[in-house]
Amino acid sequence: MDRLEGCGNLCIRSLCFRGGINFMYHVILIGIVFLILYFLTLTASKFRIITVRGHRAFWNTILLITFLTAASAGIFLALQSNYKWEIQSVEKILSWHVEAGIAMSFTAFLHLTWNLGYYIRIITGGGEKNSVPVNYGVSKELFFNYRIMLLILGFISGAVQVIFLREILNLSGGYEIATGAVFAFWIIISAFGARMAGKSKNTNLVSLTAVLPLGSIISLVIFIVLSKVMIEEGLTPGIIYTLIITGLSLIPFCFLSGFLFVRLSFCASRETQLLPGDSFALETTGSMIAGIIVTIVTGNILGNFQILAAAIILYYIVYLIAGRFRYYRILTGIAALCLVAVIIFKPDTFVRNILLGSVKVTRSIDSKYGNVAISEYEGSGSVFYNHRLIDYEQDEKQTEENIHYAMLQSEAPEEILIISGGADKHIGEVLKYPSVKSISYLERDPVLIACTRDTSINYTSAEVVFENDDAFSYIRGSSKKYDVIISLLAEPENIVTNRFYTREYFQAIKRIMSKGGIFMLKAGGSGTYLSDEETGSLSAIYNSLVGVFSNILPIKGESLYLISSDSMLNANIPDLVADRGIETTYVNSYYLSRQIIKFNSDQVVSIIDSLMPGNMLDKPRAVFYRQKHQLKKAGRYRIPFIAAICVLLLIPFLTGNNSSRTMYSAALNLAGTELLALILIQSTAGNFYQLAGLLIAVVMAGLAIGSASEIKISPWLIEMIPVMLGFLAIIFALVSPLILEIQSGTIPVILSLLIVIIPAVLAGSYYRRKTGEELSSKIISGIYFADMCGAALGFMIIAGILVPLFGIKSTFFILAFFNFASYITNRVISGIGNLVQ
Repeated sequence: MDRLEGCGNLCIRSLCFRGGINFMYHVILIGIVFLILYFLTLTASKFRIITVRGHRAFWNTILLITFLTAASAGIFLALQSNYKWEIQSVEKILSWHVEAGIAMSFTAFLHLTWNLGYYIRIITGGGEKNSVPVNYGVSKELFFNYRIMLLILGFISGAVQVIFLREILNLSGGYEIATGAVFAFWIIISAFGARMAGKSKNTNLVSLTAVLPLGSIISLVIFIVLSKVMIEEGLTPGIIYTLIITGLSLIPFCFLSGFLFVRLSFCASRETQLLPGDSFALETTGSMIAGIIVTIVTGNILGNFQILAAAIILYYIVYLIAGRFRYYRILTGIAALCLVAVIIFKPDTFVRNILLGSVKVTRSIDSKYGNVAISEYEGSGSVFYNHRLIDYEQDEKQTEENIHYAMLQSEAPEEILIISGGADKHIGEVLKYPSVKSISYLERDPVLIACTRDTSINYTSAEVVFENDDAFSYIRGSSKKYDVIISLLAEPENIVTNRFYTREYFQAIKRIMSKGGIFMLKAGGSGTYLSDEETGSLSAIYNSLVGVFSNILPIKGESLYLISSDSMLNANIPDLVADRGIETTYVNSYYLSRQIIKFNSDQVVSIIDSLMPGNMLDKPRAVFYRQKHQLKKAGRYRIPFIAAICVLLLIPFLTGNNSSRTMYSAALNLAGTELLALILIQSTAGNFYQLAGLLIAVVMAGLAIGSASEIKISPWLIEMIPVMLGFLAIIFALVSPLILEIQSGTIPVILSLLIVIIPAVLAGSYYRRKTGEELSSKIISGIYFADMCGAALGFMIIAGILVPLFGIKSTFFILAFFNFASYITNRVISGIGNLVQ
């Protein structure tokens, strides 16, 4: 049976009647998924988002499908057992039979609870329950200011989006497919909410606006529960599990927010003559404000969950004041007290304790660069950074390997640079070398330095300097020469960390190395078997080093280390330790063998593909192979699963009218440009954690400007928007390599932010013109649905495929091609329509 990666307590084990084969049945997962879906459809029926009949029809269909699947599989199993038929894949049929039966049981139980009153009335002889029709229409007198509601809808949506993006990236390890998944699922679910709003007529908007923030709380609870159930402690989830957790946890809030926006937009246009474009501008302005505020307060001011709680409370304060409901002054006062309590008593430590259940989190800090969780386990301290264990007290072997494999290669090292990995423990190992005069410890996050060092230690034998800067920026700007540089940064799982494994980075490293200097990095795990994808990633990194240094020595320890220099390198670590008289516990002849080190080194070199191009900033091949490896772990259904999502997202483009197709291509282009700008920021400044909110704010500002603008534009020029976006993409493709070469961290960020403004303005402008042509709920939802689907597809294919495979520059050219293709498609279809008429 295929291994189920990271399933933890997700499944229960059962013994098959055939040959004692062990199977894993997904009881808990199926139960959680069905409970969530049932709660959502039930809530939607209560708020008239869907009809009660639609709710029942959906679950009757589920019941029928699961019954037919379980029954059909049961018949095949009976034939196989009774008549000894040789049916291929009988184990798979058994799995279908059992899991369909589990799903049917959950569906039947949920349906029974829904219809329990009906069966009680049959047994007791009671009559049918009379129902009184309720008018859920909203009048201008009953409701309150639509402008304020659209503004705070955008505000809470923007805040929740940024927080969930951070937390899901923490969970998944930060790779770009996870980024694309968050944006894509956010938009897909919102799009379906918007689509349902176009078909809805009677909706209680007062109640919906009141429960919207509760949707974010439900989403957070689902995220925490699924994270605990589906992922074992200390493991990074595969792609499919990341998609499942992301999609299911975002459903409650995103569906409600998409539905509510279209209903508010339609009702505002009908009752207050507020055009849909103006509604869109107000909603995006709210998101822009949220992005700016989140960016400002992130960094030792408020934690992620503090920000989320504060955003919810602020929403209710504005909601109560704007609505002037009964007792609104008292309720507003209570909400204000809750806001003060959230700021004083941080909820983040409590939530981190749930997410990191194996340790006791004593403090959680969200800095500008990531989350730092200080924890204890059986009396030993440890530090987690973005949910990854980076420092603990009992890691002496790893610490010694991190330092001595490189230090022993230098005869008399004086100037040492350590990049990340933990301060005091590594500095202490370096100071065992009497020739050392100066140690520079480089860490981007000052909070992380503070949490990984003991301030009571006073270094006297050598000068010790702590630097807070991005490693790439520091090395590019440094004029100091180092004898040994040790890079202990995270592996190239994403664009951020990929920067430190590129040829450009290695060239910058060599520039600040003294003659005969030593450079060492950690290139991954040290397992005896590497998959083809892991080998591809390693080959890209190794070949990048080959293009810069004369000699490279791989050494396997707790990790795989690549030591590079223009001087000769020696793999005889035990003799070097003995000759130098360095006192070590693990890195010595008692634990290491020269022959084994040499054998392992030769083995690593033998699997390197010398024809593999090097890893570059613009072409992150190492990331591509790492993400391909993650996809491979997801099993054989990964490609059909992702392909099915992409095909579904193409439906609005293939079946819509010219307006929908143009909106679709404009949204796809904007999503792609936004993601590419984010990658440029990651590649140059590395500060994604804080600047994500600012980037979202800039995009929303551009959309707000375009959708609020009342400047009269020729219809011919409006239809030329895809062509303009295509030429812009070509310009961005030519500019992006120049941005990557700029050494200053601020200028690339500013240029990357400017890249997204014009596409955002054009997309917003098109939305305003097309939704304003006919004030219909169906038209508004149709355009908005095409907008959402185009953006979702853009996030998915660019994050998961195009950038890792082709690089930033080529991806911009592909966006240009898509925009031109969209314009040509519209012209051809219009020409055919004219001929038919």
